[in-house]
Amino acid sequence: MKYTIYKYELMICQSQIIHMPKGAEILTIQVQRSKPQLWVLINCNDQMEASRAMVKRKICIEGTGHKIASYPGAYINTFQISNGDLVYHVFDGGEE
Repeated sequence: MKYTIYKYELMICQSQIIHMPKGAEILTIQVQRSKPQLWVLINCNDQMEASRAMVKRKICIEGTGHKIASYPGAYINTFQISNGDLVYHVFDGGEE
């Protein structure tokens, strides 16, 4: 099997939708050039099908100490910005 890793820049907001191929596997979220980035793994064997089958993936970002109204989804990772002054926790809300 062959795979490709895609990268998506994230906004720092409570909830956002990222358009990506169906079945993409989330690998991690880290900061690159002061901006949070999401990396996903795509199965290239299914690339033709995946390129036609795009889905909306909900990504939720919560700051440390903030109240969370409802379960945000599966935990992905934590990242820090502003020399560690701001800490955010990222969750996968799933495909829509």
